[in-house]
Amino acid sequence: MSSEYDPRQAPAGRATAGQAPAGQATAYAGTAPAQEQHRAGGGAALGFTWFAASLLVLGGIWQFFAGLAAVIKGSFFLVTPRYAYNISIHSWGWIHIGIGAALFLIGCCLFARQTWARVIAIFIAVISAVMNFLFIPKYPFWAITMAALDVVIVWALVSVGKRRA
Repeated sequence: MSSEYDPRQAPAGRATAGQAPAGQATAYAGTAPAQEQHRAGGGAALGFTWFAASLLVLGGIWQFFAGLAAVIKGSFFLVTPRYAYNISIHSWGWIHIGIGAALFLIGCCLFARQTWARVIAIFIAVISAVMNFLFIPKYPFWAITMAALDVVIVWALVSVGKRRA
C-alpha cells in the first residue's frame, strides 16, 4: 500500500463526490455526472440548443407560410421597379418555402440531439438572414424580424461552446 496522498481517494469509511458510502447506494446516485455536466456547461449548452431548435422550428414554419403566400398570392408583397436583384415574387416564395423547410427539419434534428445539426443550423440560419436581408424591399417588417430571429439563432448555437477563462 502506498503512503502517498491521493486527493481522489476518500479516507476509509467516507465517500467522495458521486460515490455512496457503504449501505447507502441510492443516497448519492447520479451526483457526479450532474456535477460534471454543470461544470462543463452542459445544462446551459442543452438549454441554448433547445432554445435555438425552438426558434428554428418556429422560424421555419413562418418562412414556409410566407413563401406559400408569395406563391399563392404574389400581389400581397410590394413589387419595386428598380430593385438591384430582379427576382420575381413567385421565385422569392419558392426560396422562402425551401429555406423554411430546411430550418424546420434542422430544428427537429437539434431536438433529436444530432451532432451534425448544430453546424448545418448555423449555416442555414446565416443563409436565411442574408436571404431576408435581400427581401427587405418586398416586405420590410417581416424581413427585418426574420433576419433578427436568424441572428439570435446563430448566437444561441455559437455561444454554447464558450467558457469562462
